[in-house]
Amino acid sequence: MKNNIMSKTVLISLISLSLIFSSCVKKKSYISDDSIVVDSIGSIIEEDSTIVKRDSLGVWSITNYVNEFGEQIKDRFIFGTFSGRFSNSATENSKLNIHIMIDSESQICIKLFEYASNNPVKSGIEDHYKIKVKSSDNSTCILYANNYSDRLELNKKDSKKLSSMLKKGGKVAFYIVEISEYSGSTYNFEIFDASGYDKALLQLKKKK
Repeated sequence: MKNNIMSKTVLISLISLSLIFSSCVKKKSYISDDSIVVDSIGSIIEEDSTIVKRDSLGVWSITNYVNEFGEQIKDRFIFGTFSGRFSNSATENSKLNIHIMIDSESQICIKLFEYASNNPVKSGIEDHYKIKVKSSDNSTCILYANNYSDRLELNKKDSKKLSSMLKKGGKVAFYIVEISEYSGSTYNFEIFDASGYDKALLQLKKKK
């Protein structure tokens, strides 16, 4: 009996330490961790040789989507998590976590977690954002994204622009502004070294 209770306690702890997300556009779930993958019903799934280790891709990793039963499916995507700061009328320079999800070069989404919480910024109906990106060679570009649910979705054209910036490697800086008639939020963060992104794309394409 005691062993069963201890097993359940450990299982609950593992689940609570894992983060459940939704994909960029496909709305499939995934759970990502640096060392293990835990499905939505709490089972630990051993990584096999086809999963690319994060250290070979720099700050990027490739992970599987899972179905409603928490089982891995064949679809994969590139994932990166970063930290930064945000400001609005209620706060200034507060902690920010960012998840970048890449289904392909033409399908990229960004999730923003204000106060470094587990709850992404959500949209009432539709929110618009302007994104300024500066790459390692100091070139810049302006992108636009819409938030229809809980992530900023870039269109195909702007996704490809961002992908090109990431392929350069090195430091990539982001400045995101919420487009609003009122005082909108601003978000700043950097990818200190985007190297490995091109390799991640190649690996992703091989598995498609």
